[in-house]
This record gives sequence, structure tokens and C-alpha cells, in this order.
Amino acid sequence: MNFKSFKPLILAVFLSPLTLLAQENSCNCEYYPGTDANGQPTNRTEHTKACETPETICSLTIEEGVNNIDLELFTDLRGDTIRIGQNVNPKFSASTLVDNKTFFIFTGGGINLHILGGKGQSTSNYHSNNDKKSVEVLNDLFRDCLGVCTLGAPNLASVAPVTLISWTTKAFDDHVALVWETAEEEDNSHFVISRSSDGQDFVHVSTIGGQGTTGLNSTYRYVDRKAAVGGNYYRLEQYDFDGTRTDLGVQFVTYQAEENLSFGLSPNPVASGQQITFDKTVAEDVDMEIYAPNGSQVGVYRVQGRRFRVPTLMPGVYTIRLQNRMARFVVAR
Repeated sequence: MNFKSFKPLILAVFLSPLTLLAQENSCNCEYYPGTDANGQPTNRTEHTKACETPETICSLTIEEGVNNIDLELFTDLRGDTIRIGQNVNPKFSASTLVDNKTFFIFTGGGINLHILGGKGQSTSNYHSNNDKKSVEVLNDLFRDCLGVCTLGAPNLASVAPVTLISWTTKAFDDHVALVWETAEEEDNSHFVISRSSDGQDFVHVSTIGGQGTTGLNSTYRYVDRKAAVGGNYYRLEQYDFDGTRTDLGVQFVTYQAEENLSFGLSPNPVASGQQITFDKTVAEDVDMEIYAPNGSQVGVYRVQGRRFRVPTLMPGVYTIRLQNRMARFVVAR
């Protein structure tokens, strides 16, 4: 398993077969090797339901055999106990919140804990050896934390710019509604919403102004009428006035346009340069938008006589929007 493989696991899309185990507020990831009757590997990884909501956990356990694993979505480890198994190489963000009750336990040798700063660059590493970079040293730094600290600076108190109460997404017939609520804010300039179809490559959707500094509850809403049909990941980020960024998490929602808002087209699949014909519910001449598989806009094109010639596109599933209606087409190789 590579470093990227746990992120889709947390978002309920894991690359290898898995079974969700029920254990409230405790995230446990285990690896089970095996072979079938033909000698082919049947390795699988199982994780508890709590792993899908990193913000709610009180403990995190990564068992031996999981190997390299990306845990950057676990952005708040305050009060948590983290157990790492032999030969596991976990990766956390340097901005992950910790306090003097955060505690790491390495249960074997060959463990390397990677703490990543900006652009995915490693800022520090801790391991199971008994030296100045051992996990015992890291735990000692946590004990010196007065208030809220980060993995990147475990003994220096920091102040969270906003206190997030809730952050949800919900799909409706013609849009996806995004709602989040804060209990207090300090020097909060704005929020940035981004969207992705695969949980990896995000495109900017909107910027929402913050409340600056306030001790009152604030509720924010955004309606996305350009969500791709199918799965959509939404990332919420917060920015201070000095440009400091805080990741507030990712939400997943499945969006299916109301059936009477869709329209037919043929042929489908289609090749670049080939002509598409729309059904009679589409106006003779109208502008339409095409969106790529990752949710980014390809461009705005003119439909003439209910016909349109497909531009040069990479293979994949694309979304067409005509006002508040949509359809998907597949560009074949």
C-alpha cells in the first residue's frame, strides 16, 4: 500500500477489498494476508467505521502489515492515543492539532513516522529507535504543550483560527447544499470550497468571506449547481488575514440529477472529433458547458441544430450542462 492509499479508505473508497467493523470512536486498520486455491494473493485490509470520520475518533491503531499509509486527513489528534504497528510508515500533516494528552505508541521496530509540511515535504521524522528522534522524545514534547499545539511544533501552543461545530453536504434534485457552522472565529478572512470527483485532484468552486474575529456562532451556506453526476468530494479550507491556511476536512456526496432534468444524446460513447446529436427536448441552438471527469470546466460550446462536434478530449466520462439540465457522455480511446 502506498502513502496515498489510506485517503480514499477514509472517504469510503478503498483500493483493496475491505470490511467495515463496528467500534465506536476507535479507528483500527488491520492487514490480512492470504492466498486462494490457485496461489494468488487475497490480501485485504479491514478498518472500523470510525476511520471514515477522522474528526470524531479518540484512538487510532494501525496494525503491522499496513506498511506506508497516508493519515493527513486526521487533522485533530488532541487527547488521542495513536498505536503504530511494526514496519508501518505513517504520514501526518505538520498542521495536525495535538495537546499534552496526545500519545504515540510504537509496538514494534522498523517504524518511521513522517510529519509533512507544505507541498508534501517532510519536515521531521520519528522512529522506533532509542535516540533523539525516538517516539519517546515526541511524547515528551507533547507533555510540554500548554493549550493547543501541532505535530510540526508539538511543544509550542497555537490557536485554532475557527472552532468548527459542523460541516455537511446534501444532494438535492438540481444542486448540492454545503453547510458549516463555527462557534468562534479569530482573524478569519475567508473560506475556500473545492470539488473533486476522485478525492485527489480538487478544483476551486467558491470563496466565502469569514466573520473576522467573533465569539458568536456563525452559519455558512453554499449551493453548488454544477456538481458532477455521481460522486463528489468537497474540501473546506479556512484562511487567516495573513494567508495562513487551515484544512477543515473533506465531505463526500453522491449527486443524481432528477430524471426529468436529463436529456438524451447519441452516439455514446463517442470519439474526439465525432458529432453528437441531442434529443428533441433540447433547443435547436443553445450554449452548453462541458465538465471534465475531475469537475473542472472544459469550456462553453454552441449547440447548433441539436448537434455538436466533440473537441479533442482525453478518454473519460464528461458532463454536459444545458442551463439546469445535464447528461454524461464517454470519450473512448
